[in-house]
Amino acid sequence: MKTYEYSVSNGKSDGCGLATVQSVCADIINAISRYFSSGEDGHRKDSSLMLLRSAFEIDERPRTEENYNISVWTVRQSPSTFSKCVRVTDYNGSEIGRGTTDWCNVDPDTKVPFKNGSSFKEGSLPCRPPRRFTDFYPDKVFDRELVEGDFCKDGRIDNNCYIKSFCDLIPDEALSSGLSVRLDFDFRGEPSPGDEVAFGLKKRNDENYLFFARSGDKTLCRASIITE
Repeated sequence: MKTYEYSVSNGKSDGCGLATVQSVCADIINAISRYFSSGEDGHRKDSSLMLLRSAFEIDERPRTEENYNISVWTVRQSPSTFSKCVRVTDYNGSEIGRGTTDWCNVDPDTKVPFKNGSSFKEGSLPCRPPRRFTDFYPDKVFDRELVEGDFCKDGRIDNNCYIKSFCDLIPDEALSSGLSVRLDFDFRGEPSPGDEVAFGLKKRNDENYLFFARSGDKTLCRASIITE
């Protein structure tokens, strides 16, 4: 396990002085990336990492200028899949969020999964596993062309692109109330720079929104945001 410290700058907070959902998720993604870069788990150097699904739960959001910590560790799920788990704590050490991201190591050429290394340990997840989604008819859709800035250095889509696009579709009051939030993402495909992507939204009720991202007939991602 490794722990990373983050702070809430003015640019990361909303009108209520709380860190935005988008910024907390971005910091979680950054912490997981830093953990991968640390090489602590001994991932295969000849493999490519594939993100399958993610789930983030945010009970409370830190305020502007407050520091908070994100701890990351690995849990083995099956012979070929594993989870990067996170726990978010405030400056007093109280838990204010958690999450899990499901991954597998695949052959970069054939995309066939490799078996996990022996260093991966069995364990329980800090929250419910990420949801899987079926198709749905959206209430509204907007199209956007993906640009180079939407991608990471390895050529894969930056998942912050999905989070930002989905949060932009939701009414501001839905995410600025300070209520607890759960986000689930089910990744289905990889886009390329220049692709025209359709982002769709369906409001199930005031607390539950469904999303998709599609490029042509290919579904890239399905997701949901639930507030309580």
